[in-house]
Amino acid sequence: MSHKAITLALLLSSVTLQTGCFKLVEKRPHEAQAALGPELKKALQDLGAQDSDIRIDAAIRLGELGDLSAVPALVETLKDNDPSVKSYAIKALGKLKSPSAVPALMQALKDENGNVSFAAAAALLALKDHVEVSTVIQALNDENENTRRSAIYILGQLKNPSATPALIQTLRSEDYNTRIF
Repeated sequence: MSHKAITLALLLSSVTLQTGCFKLVEKRPHEAQAALGPELKKALQDLGAQDSDIRIDAAIRLGELGDLSAVPALVETLKDNDPSVKSYAIKALGKLKSPSAVPALMQALKDENGNVSFAAAAALLALKDHVEVSTVIQALNDENENTRRSAIYILGQLKNPSATPALIQTLRSEDYNTRIF
């Protein structure tokens, strides 16, 4: 098998390269998950660490691992007191693209911290096929300025015609910051 064929095979499927004879061995999904097991387990444990940097690193690793079984733990992490930890958990949820995370991301959209709210907006856009436009339109009336701005951003990116009247209404808002966003 040529070097080019091996590279292509590695890129297109879950495979391991057996050293020596360059034999390609395809992994079945449950075997691939078992191989990730210790890494996944460690990252999930680290979400509960005292040190926020360790929790942030755990959220990043969980997003990179791509295992949907991490979604419930990441959703639970959205209750963390540290906005940075929440933001990274949200980013991981956006990478995982699990529709089950949408309700928690909609709640995170209402976070007082702008970074958390905007991270939620980006994650929701990664799940745009599962986002209810009407729910985002309701967020335009939230008392939190970050929530309103994030909702405007999401609706603008979704380009859904049903949001146009609500977006036009924001142009008439008494709140200058909402109006100019």
